Amino acid sequence: MSRVSSTYKVHDACPYLSYLAGGGSLGIPPTSEVVLGKDDHGVDFKVFGETSGSYMLWDESADQLKVANGRMAFGTLSSTAQNGVALTATNNEVFEVYADDNNTTLGNAVYSTVRSRTMLFKDASGISLFGIRGQIKCADEVDFATGVFAPVGAYFETMDDTDIQSGAKFWGVDSSIESPANGAVTVDSGGILGGLHAELTGGGQFTQSSGGILAGLYIDEQVTTGKWGYGIYVTGADKQFYGTTTATGSSAVNTVDIVVSDACTQSSGYAHGLHIGLTNSGNKTGAASSSQMNGIGVDYTQSGTFTGGMNGIYVYMDDSGGPTLTSAQAVGGYFDMQEMGQLTTVACLALDKSNTTAGSYADCFIHMVNQGSGATTNALQFHGAGPTFFIATAQVNGCFTVDAGATGDNSTHKIAVNMGGTTGYIAVFADY
Repeated sequence: MSRVSSTYKVHDACPYLSYLAGGGSLGIPPTSEVVLGKDDHGVDFKVFGETSGSYMLWDESADQLKVANGRMAFGTLSSTAQNGVALTATNNEVFEVYADDNNTTLGNAVYSTVRSRTMLFKDASGISLFGIRGQIKCADEVDFATGVFAPVGAYFETMDDTDIQSGAKFWGVDSSIESPANGAVTVDSGGILGGLHAELTGGGQFTQSSGGILAGLYIDEQVTTGKWGYGIYVTGADKQFYGTTTATGSSAVNTVDIVVSDACTQSSGYAHGLHIGLTNSGNKTGAASSSQMNGIGVDYTQSGTFTGGMNGIYVYMDDSGGPTLTSAQAVGGYFDMQEMGQLTTVACLALDKSNTTAGSYADCFIHMVNQGSGATTNALQFHGAGPTFFIATAQVNGCFTVDAGATGDNSTHKIAVNMGGTTGYIAVFADY
């Protein structure tokens, strides 16, 4: 061991290291510096713990610091005393790791600035195990004002123009679940495997006040220019979205709420608050009575007393500011099936009703009510090439077919009524 100015240097085969191992002290002044080895010619430095097999080793040949059968702790865990590493505006990070590519193109490998792995050799049950765990814990009556608070954070920053080119995948947070080539992962009944989990837990209470947002997943943008192309993008899943919830309280609740403010200048195309593109390329063999393909399917089961209106789908439309419109429909549809010979039923609107009965006022397939003070011009209106029959029914008992284009029988305008196979006519005359 040698001393240069206030620096103490320990070289190879230094007897003072054995002296330290025996519990001795070098008595080095606190303002001095201890150097082990020299640049490009290091030495191993090993410190033992109290438990057998516990030590810390600086391995000079691997340029690596190893901790065996022990742990590293910064500060002391406490929920009442201030025993942790004190954070200040100048001392704002406890553990820092900085890496770069040394201004050299990285080769084909998997790189990690920080890597954590826990290897399990036995079945695990009834435990909680985290590869990396972050926690923010608040003392009594601690409130959060402005700022960002997260137990785990990810941050990506560019210094100039950056392209995410074809084939590249960049994630703010990446969760990958791997199954080996010779194995299989099976999620049994009652089991859950997910790429992302957000949970409210504890014995206390969470409340979302008016104007507040309590969300399992929150996506926004704080950039000067630009926005997300997709809030959530899903590919390769049997179900794009599945949710189950129990609404409580006395106020009305929107289980799925989509609010769109459309400020686009649209010269063409179709704009949708909700768009579903369904392409069916498989052969469906189910019977028509028990098999359906639906762009939107609503199953509504009502139990208990409900005095309000029950609707499978309800549409409300309103205008503001006196807009100029060519047409408006609460429900609009376009039917374009070219090979209709394969269909037994072709209908733009199909209504099936069970034996459910109601008051005579509203026991019908189509119920129309004019809520405005002005009269409606037509309750039912048809445009385009005239149909063979305006109204047709397959039933004959008390039902009829109306032929809007019937002529003859001493009247220019009449309605042909088919009653059980016998045709009669209702004359239509102008109001003189």
